[in-house]
Amino acid sequence: MDTKIEEIQQNIFRICLRPKGSFISFNHFLIKDEKPTLIHTGHRELFQYVYEEVNKIINAENLSYITFSHFEPDECGSLNEWLEIALNAQVAINKICDWSVKGFIGKPSLVLKDGEILDLGKHKLKMIETPHFPHAWEASVFYDTTSGVLFGSDIGTQQGFKDSLDNRDVVEEIFALQQKLGYMPFGPSMAEGIRRLQDINIPILATMHGTALNQKNCRNLLALLEAENQKACRSIFQDNYPLVQ
Repeated sequence: MDTKIEEIQQNIFRICLRPKGSFISFNHFLIKDEKPTLIHTGHRELFQYVYEEVNKIINAENLSYITFSHFEPDECGSLNEWLEIALNAQVAINKICDWSVKGFIGKPSLVLKDGEILDLGKHKLKMIETPHFPHAWEASVFYDTTSGVLFGSDIGTQQGFKDSLDNRDVVEEIFALQQKLGYMPFGPSMAEGIRRLQDINIPILATMHGTALNQKNCRNLLALLEAENQKACRSIFQDNYPLVQ
């Protein structure tokens, strides 16, 4: 197991793991504040590794909130293990995600409305619903209005075990991998998700897999995804309705 901890902004820590043989790494983010918050629990089988890294920064039992984008093993697979350790922690997610999660953990979540702010102390996390972007109906992203860091889940996925921030132009590399993996659900929901993110200032996009993206890379990636989405939508429309001009 490759592991590293890096502070990407003041009191925002990236805990990066890459299991042996994995072509991607997995990032978990800890915000150290009056109400410490973990973003992405990680896979169930990786719980002990993430727990030990979190415990180097804070007492893991003192977590106040646990949150993630959507219901998927790397997003929340070890959620029950975390709730057994951090007895006072609340799971903060949107309503649709809660439909899956409540049957998984057997306790109420803190259900956030679109645009609602989670007050951590100095940091304020805004939940932005982005259905089907990067994927899954219940998808959302979290924007720290204090630092400008967007926790974008699978948006910007890259291969390898990278440092926390790479200022090189990595957009084409990201786009090529996304095309290969085929996990971006092109369509109107994706268009709306991209638009919502383009409307906010994002100095840093904290990706779940790979290095964080600077403002230029983030802006260029969203523009490229927007163009590809428009292209895909036109192709689908023309293939199914060839006589419509």
